[in-house]
Amino acid sequence: MSDQGTVAIALAVITALLLAMKGRIHSVIRQMSMEDLRVTLQFALVAAVILPLLPNRAIDPLGLVNPFQIWLVVVLVSGIGFAGYILMKTMGASRGIKLTGILGGLAGSTATTISFSSASRETPAMSAHFSQGVILASSVMFPRMLLLVLVIYPPLLYMIGVPLVAMLVAGVAIVFVLQRRDLARHSDADDREFTLAHPLKISTAIKFGLFFTVILVLVEFAQGAFGTVGVYVTSALAGLTDVDAITLSVTQLAEGDQLKREVAGTAVLIAAIMNTIAKGFIAYFSGSPELRHTVVRAFGIIVIVGVISSAIAILAL
Repeated sequence: MSDQGTVAIALAVITALLLAMKGRIHSVIRQMSMEDLRVTLQFALVAAVILPLLPNRAIDPLGLVNPFQIWLVVVLVSGIGFAGYILMKTMGASRGIKLTGILGGLAGSTATTISFSSASRETPAMSAHFSQGVILASSVMFPRMLLLVLVIYPPLLYMIGVPLVAMLVAGVAIVFVLQRRDLARHSDADDREFTLAHPLKISTAIKFGLFFTVILVLVEFAQGAFGTVGVYVTSALAGLTDVDAITLSVTQLAEGDQLKREVAGTAVLIAAIMNTIAKGFIAYFSGSPELRHTVVRAFGIIVIVGVISSAIAILAL
């Protein structure tokens, strides 16, 4: 009865709130096009209807496949496309995509790369903007990793700080050069007339969720099959989809003296470099020709900077 009472109170509060905002809601709905309404309802179905219905527990004998967590990846990829659509409608293509890239990088740069690369094929005229959004998202990944390490085990920053900052600076510098080049070619005044043809790529998001699951299983097997090399193999495989999980894992192991600081730092750097390489492949195979050309070259520069600075940091220990 107590649970039912809580639900009843919550529903009453939500109903009262909706009634109080009725005029504003009606105004927003009147301004929405049929495409806006379709996109909003699609994302609501993915995030608010399907996700809560999935079991948040492993359903396989190995304890690896969690339907809720896998669909959460789908929601993330779709959410970035949805956020980009809204920001582009309100701020224009250039500013909207760049802001989405930054916010997407805080949540998941791989998902942002997938969403923007796919969108560049739908709207090739905006490929230059999508390219900068992808590079920005990947650049934001590096300070995010530094923040995770700072919170858990600050001494590790002495090893990984310089390489990750170097890759961040390289990414931001590339975006700055690309933006100056584009401003010299044309004005951003016409950006507002462009919109995403299909802002929610649900099929792309689902494919990425399945790929994420396969990598998750491979990482688990690699981790148990090797010694110290297994940590590096795991980092490389985990970096193909995400850097947060492996960064948190090895940093916590180093903090508890279960893993040498040098090994943990190397693992974090391997994950960052491998993730950048993986996103380069994603852009190459799923993006428009212009995005493919720009992003692959940019990521190539970032990887070279990362490899050289990482080697210097490791040799300096």
